[in-house]
Amino acid sequence: MSRNILAFLPLVLTTEIYFCRIPKSDSYLLNIREDYCDIYCQGSNDKSCLKTNNTVVTNHFQMELESGHLRIKWKERRGSIESNITSITDESGTELESLTVTGIPSSKDDRFRPGIDYIRDFGVSKVLKYEIYSGDLIILEAEPDLKNGPSHLALIFTFTVENIINSHAANSYIRRTMDNLKTIQIRYEGRSQTPEFWMEDGTFKGKTQLNLLTFQGLKMENLTSNTFSDLKSLKILNFTNTIVRDQSFLRYECIHECVLDFLLMYFLSSATLRNNLEIFIMHTEAVKVELEHFENYSKLRFIQVVNYEPHENLTAFVCDSGTWKFDCKFSHGIDGRRCPGKCKCYYELSSMEFHIDCTQRNFTEIPPLPIPIDGRPVLRFSNNHLKDLPSNAKEIPGYNQLQALDVAANEITSLGIQQLPQRLQHLSIRFNNITDLGKKVVEFLSKHVAIHRFGNKWFADCDDKVLLEYTYSIINFKGKKDPEINNYLRERSERNRFSENPWSCFWETRFLISFMGKRESMKYIAPLDYQDFRGPCPDVCSCLLTYYPTEFIVDCSGEGLSEIPPLPTPKDRPTTLLFQNNKLRVLPNESMPGYANVGRLFLANNRLTELDNLPRNLSYLDIRNNRIAVINRKTLDIFENRSKSSDLKLFLSGNPWACTCEEKDFLGFVKGGGPRIGDVTNITCGDTGNLLIETDESSVCPSGFVHYVTLTVSFMLMILTINLMIYFKQPLLIWFYEHGVCLSLAARQELDERKKFDAFLSFTHKDEDLIEEFVERLENGPQKFQLCFYLRDWLLGVSIPECISQSVKDSRRIIILMTNHFLKSTWGRLEFRLALHATSQDRCKRLIVVLYPEVENFDDLDSELRTYMVLNTYLKRDDPNFWNKLIYSMPHSVQGEQP
Repeated sequence: MSRNILAFLPLVLTTEIYFCRIPKSDSYLLNIREDYCDIYCQGSNDKSCLKTNNTVVTNHFQMELESGHLRIKWKERRGSIESNITSITDESGTELESLTVTGIPSSKDDRFRPGIDYIRDFGVSKVLKYEIYSGDLIILEAEPDLKNGPSHLALIFTFTVENIINSHAANSYIRRTMDNLKTIQIRYEGRSQTPEFWMEDGTFKGKTQLNLLTFQGLKMENLTSNTFSDLKSLKILNFTNTIVRDQSFLRYECIHECVLDFLLMYFLSSATLRNNLEIFIMHTEAVKVELEHFENYSKLRFIQVVNYEPHENLTAFVCDSGTWKFDCKFSHGIDGRRCPGKCKCYYELSSMEFHIDCTQRNFTEIPPLPIPIDGRPVLRFSNNHLKDLPSNAKEIPGYNQLQALDVAANEITSLGIQQLPQRLQHLSIRFNNITDLGKKVVEFLSKHVAIHRFGNKWFADCDDKVLLEYTYSIINFKGKKDPEINNYLRERSERNRFSENPWSCFWETRFLISFMGKRESMKYIAPLDYQDFRGPCPDVCSCLLTYYPTEFIVDCSGEGLSEIPPLPTPKDRPTTLLFQNNKLRVLPNESMPGYANVGRLFLANNRLTELDNLPRNLSYLDIRNNRIAVINRKTLDIFENRSKSSDLKLFLSGNPWACTCEEKDFLGFVKGGGPRIGDVTNITCGDTGNLLIETDESSVCPSGFVHYVTLTVSFMLMILTINLMIYFKQPLLIWFYEHGVCLSLAARQELDERKKFDAFLSFTHKDEDLIEEFVERLENGPQKFQLCFYLRDWLLGVSIPECISQSVKDSRRIIILMTNHFLKSTWGRLEFRLALHATSQDRCKRLIVVLYPEVENFDDLDSELRTYMVLNTYLKRDDPNFWNKLIYSMPHSVQGEQP
């Protein structure tokens, strides 16, 4: 059942009802009966009906049938059940592919009815898909028929009124639907805030076959212990983006005040969920789920949550849907056993496997194992010190339930049938010391188990007929062999499998090929002999001698080595060094023992970033899947010279090759390499991912024309930038000054720094209310200017013209507040004239005129002042950037320091 549940989980998460898998019928109704209007009107003058082909128009509705799809649209804004829908066919057993009802303004309308009512009125037996649309609620039903009703039901709210949806309409619709429903989903698809949905008592009464219940985009209210009491088949309860504040319906407890009837109902409802629920989903961060509620849920397998309070006493797996992880947390098994100490236990969603990972924990025996509530049990026990599997698979708790067992890289010497779990499907015994297998073990493995496959450390030459009888099924043979044989076995690696244990017998290669040849083509058979090398061999490496061809093989592959060790040098034969799948970053010098004798060099899947110090007699080089971007000129010359004098073979793909103009020589070498580069069609550029052989030199080395065009465009952009800076010079300087950027450019050096005031504020007594904002902004702002104005700074008894003249003289700026009152004021015009005469000979602009919006013209000024206003700029008070411009017009500090 669990695998079926998991297969259904994507449907749960997307919360959609799909009809595409519903089989089509050959008995779909294609025509509306000819006498429909006669039956509909029944001689009544109050009804009208017009039938044209398969379209019927009445005074109540419009109906159209097309290829089994019936659509009815109500005309009236309000209607009732008494709309006199009549049968559209006189045939029995007819079906519709779909029935769609529209034109209903609200779900409160009497015409908003379950599909079974319309099916009965129209005289058909079954509809594959029923849809009814109102202004606030859409209903979708799958496969409703007269006998059973629908199997799937979706209620979709499309908008709310003041964040309120018609919960009663949804509850009522579910109650009126027949009791054979398998799935129900209630969701909100509007754009307003999450609406409240009130669950009414008895909504799911009689729905005993329901196995999936989904709420989406809602705020649930009134979920009580009675809500789920009838849902005895409910397997999945899904709250997606749904807020459930009160989670008491999940608990199995009662309060002291509950009476006997309520106590019985509460326990029955809680027991319904506790004894049947298998998947619980609450995908929202708005509320925290208390996992302790699920402690006694005997069938619960998965809890998918985002925000939750952990609890350790659960058999269900906890899957955090708020992360990108595909692993679910494990507490304890159905046998009450927790994860073994020092191990890690988790459920992997992608493979539906329960992993017990005890890798590299220095175990000497397999501990008791938990039995999960779901998933294929997998024990990872590699890289420990295990000498034997349990003598009897039934003795260790949980061991006999394993379906996959990885005991690679241990110290196992034998394997008996009684040591293997009965349900075993996958076994890895790589890198152990097993010397033989019993007949029963071979039979069991050949029929039931896939052996994990990698290379043998030794070749076997076995007379064991039992083993040979089953090699075709269980042997994974990969090791140090001629490339032709390697190709042969690679092509058939799914069928011919050998483990990689040092079998006690020695295998002559021609015998292996002869054996395989009985089942496959004989084209790979060759008289090749392999023999163990008796001289010194580097640690963790294997050394072999071959006679056809004459060769010395040193295999250090897959050992995690970061440098090539000193190599032995046998007489009269070149060395083949297998060094793939290591951590090599730099090649050794030729002075290292044995390295100069290497003729074939396998360096795939390492960490090389450069290619120097290659052996001088190299005839084969594999550097696939490294980190090399460029090859220097010296190495490239070696490749070209060796290609001319011998059959050099290269493999270069999987590196981030630089496709630049500087590397055009390498580009030409690869494109002209022909058969000497075995993977030329897979070599790509590191920056673009394009195939190197499809990259033209012109695309990486721009022509002179392109160079000149680029230079011209750059020059034009520079000229445009300068012009823009000149045009926007003042706004830029104001912005620099305001933000303290490049003050050496933005700030001006003042010529009259010894003056007492920064500015004289000139205004009339009728505009005194305007002064407060200038004082607040200029004197109390960041720059702290010192203002002079008559209300505060003029001495009593001194004549007004003298005060004006002295204020102008003592101030570095004169600010004129040009209002209608100022224009009409005699003293205002006098101050303006004195300020104008006093500043006319200045080297910098001292006079600042602030023009208020109510001033429409300067007719009240005399000709001299009017001429000034026409010919000079001024600040407009309603300018959005007024204060920044005014502050920039005020005296600047010397060398950009703040005043």
